[in-house]
Amino acid sequence: MWGADIDAESIERLRNDHSPPLHLLRCGHEPPLGLDYGSFDLIWAISVFTHLTDNSIPWLVELHRLLAPDGLLIATYMGRWHSEILTGAPWQEDRVGMNVLQHNKGREAGWPLVIMSDWWVREHWGRAFEVLRIEPQIHNQSWAVMRKRSVEVTAEDVARPADDPREYQAALENLRQVQRELESAEARLDAASRELEQHRRQTAAETAAVRAEYERSLSWRVTRPLREGRRIGRSLRARLAR
Repeated sequence: MWGADIDAESIERLRNDHSPPLHLLRCGHEPPLGLDYGSFDLIWAISVFTHLTDNSIPWLVELHRLLAPDGLLIATYMGRWHSEILTGAPWQEDRVGMNVLQHNKGREAGWPLVIMSDWWVREHWGRAFEVLRIEPQIHNQSWAVMRKRSVEVTAEDVARPADDPREYQAALENLRQVQRELESAEARLDAASRELEQHRRQTAAETAAVRAEYERSLSWRVTRPLREGRRIGRSLRARLAR
């Protein structure tokens, strides 16, 4: 049994606690894994394709390569149970394909999130795998159980749009979602700028108040001749230097 993950800390902890019997491999962002063709009878990817964006289909093709003939892939994806929470819009199956959300988020912010519709999974993943069943709403994700097809496929083969009007609608919806995210980010940036300017003005006002209070103090009045003498001295030195 093998386990692969991009997180070095997780892999190291598993190596220390569970290897043997597990074999462990840290993977990069992009395939391949560096294992032999047809190495596995069963592969599962739980909450993996929920975060993969441009590298999603290349990884699907890599898992197809790693499976033995008739091998099984179990993979989860997010869809209808996350749409309203993540996008603020009700789920519309025919207008979602593979929709990337929070596309600019890094690891600390939870990575990008990806939602998929069942029809898109059957159409695109189905080019590399026979989709045996899709179990809905297990831990709020859909679980696809698929058998490897005896075909040679590339990422371009899997990604190619089908002759289906929903492909066009899904592309439009993805574009709208990106536009909404950009508008939201701009609004947050404007709010942060206004808050920073308000803080700057408040700080300046507080500084001026403290300075005015200090200038009214006895010590400030007593040392005024010294400050004036220092100013005259600097002026004279500047003239002599010329």
